[in-house]
Amino acid sequence: MIKKIALIIMVLLMSSVSVFAKGEFYVYGEDNIDYFCEIFDMNDCDINYYFEQNNITYFACNKDNTKQIKRIETVDEFSKRVFDMTVLEDDDILAMASELSGFPNTKGDVIEYEGRKFLKTEHQTKDSGGTFVLTQYITVEKSKKTVISFYTAENADNSYIWENFKQLVEPQTDYALFLILGVCLFAFVGVWVLVLLIKDFKKE
Repeated sequence: MIKKIALIIMVLLMSSVSVFAKGEFYVYGEDNIDYFCEIFDMNDCDINYYFEQNNITYFACNKDNTKQIKRIETVDEFSKRVFDMTVLEDDDILAMASELSGFPNTKGDVIEYEGRKFLKTEHQTKDSGGTFVLTQYITVEKSKKTVISFYTAENADNSYIWENFKQLVEPQTDYALFLILGVCLFAFVGVWVLVLLIKDFKKE
């Protein structure tokens, strides 16, 4: 009985780790710089310079580049005037939607998440890669304007947006700690199950 339970737990653990670690997106960083150089046909210096000049603090895309996630953080005269968007009335936020998004005649919705207000907008864009739907979540907090953008190819599934938005809004240190604790827990339980299997095998 112990062996059967242990085997079931082990299978579930391995399955969970596989799904948890697999992911759909490549996040820009030193470990996968070659992948992004190939996608954008640029060298690493050019990409880093582009990100720096455009205040891009996070970038990710899926394997076939039909989905992109980008976070931009800036401080300018407009964001200094707004200072904290969360304390504003929804109508006031919608009134400055075009200035927030950078698109003329912008219409959107105000959503609240984790005690912060965001302007959510959608636009259709076209480039050499085809037609994309651009979904943006925009906020201003302590004079810093944060724009989280999701570029989704016309026929691609957009169900990834909300979960990734929540992940980017939450403090990254807490998320990293959660990942570390999760891996440690999986490792501990895996070792414990292995010990049980060995003991059970010796008894038989």
